[in-house]
Amino acid sequence: MTWLKRILVGTAVSSGAVLLAGTASLDADDFDAEKAVTVLGQQTSLLWVVIGAMLVIFMQTGFALVEAGFCRAKHAAHVVSTNFAIFGLGFIAFFFVGFPLAFGGFSYAPMGLEAPIGDALLRSGNWVFLWKGGWALSGRGITPALLGFFLYMG
Repeated sequence: MTWLKRILVGTAVSSGAVLLAGTASLDADDFDAEKAVTVLGQQTSLLWVVIGAMLVIFMQTGFALVEAGFCRAKHAAHVVSTNFAIFGLGFIAFFFVGFPLAFGGFSYAPMGLEAPIGDALLRSGNWVFLWKGGWALSGRGITPALLGFFLYMG
């Protein structure tokens, strides 16, 4: 039961750190209520995205248990280790190839993603196919919101 407490405390601490990472300084002289509400809304959205990402990652454990339940007992360890290895390799491949191609031009201002990290890979007038830039999250618009979004999509 102590491992569950450690996971919950780690989740709470990391979620709080993500929430505080984008906090704007709020001095009494230049306090802007509209900006404060906007920042709070973005941080709350980011917090829910990170919590959702953690739930999606924990789904992998459920998949491993289901698959282990459908095999013989002597093969259970192999099935579980294969399941987690495939998840890790898929996450790394998505980091290097999938995310830049799929979301290199993605921007969503309500969550704090004002600028896309890439540009069009193939373009003809208004027609665009794929995006370039931001390979291994190395673009000009890397923010905590983008990292949370990557974690959720990975």
